[in-house]
Amino acid sequence: MERVGHEESDLLKRSTLQPKRDFRILPLTPQNVSAIVKAITSKIAFGNRGIIHVQIEGNGKMAFAAYGNFDRECVVAYPAVSSASLDDLTMTGVLRNYIRVVQPTS
Repeated sequence: MERVGHEESDLLKRSTLQPKRDFRILPLTPQNVSAIVKAITSKIAFGNRGIIHVQIEGNGKMAFAAYGNFDRECVVAYPAVSSASLDDLTMTGVLRNYIRVVQPTS
């Protein structure tokens, strides 16, 4: 994937400091969505050898965050992610639960 970043930003930060794990920032573009969805929905990708945490930002605000191997108490969705998308991820078992957060308008 082109334009993959490896450095934290003000919004997107490492969630696990020890042990230090790989950290990637992938641009959320129409061309990359299918590859990102495939990585997130692949059950093989979870755990110590795969995806531990996911953070998605849009327009400078957090849109979605899943921590602790997508633990049911550690998934947060903001208004940028549709309820239909979250319900689909829940029905397929990618998410077990999520908390909907309403961001204040500023």
